Amino acid sequence: AQVFEGLCGVVKHGMNRSDGSSAERCILAYLYDLYTSCSHLKSKFGELFSDFCSKVKNSIYCNVEPSDSNMLWEPLFMIDTIENPSAHNFTYTNLGKSLADNPANRYSFVCNALMHVCVGHHDPDRVNDIAIL
Repeated sequence: AQVFEGLCGVVKHGMNRSDGSSAERCILAYLYDLYTSCSHLKSKFGELFSDFCSKVKNSIYCNVEPSDSNMLWEPLFMIDTIENPSAHNFTYTNLGKSLADNPANRYSFVCNALMHVCVGHHDPDRVNDIAIL
């Protein structure tokens, strides 16, 4: 129960999916699953978490309809970085900004990362390095 309460405090500001980190979204999903499946937590934290729980459900477990895209896939975009992420020294903030500012590059990056992970046989550390990108 103390861990549950502590994790609530850690992520109480992260209710907006676009603002929170992937780690915060994982914690929110974990808290939601714990709360909805544990009667002890419901009775102990009902007042504290019930509103929070509905917000988590609406922000994490909502259906997102993908938008139509007419982007062209550039198979070589950032492929050297995807193939060996730890060999490149760059600022993640700048990478995120450049991908956020250019939808075509973002589309190619996501396609290339998915293809690299799904087609290749990579160890978990390598997949984690790509996920960090």
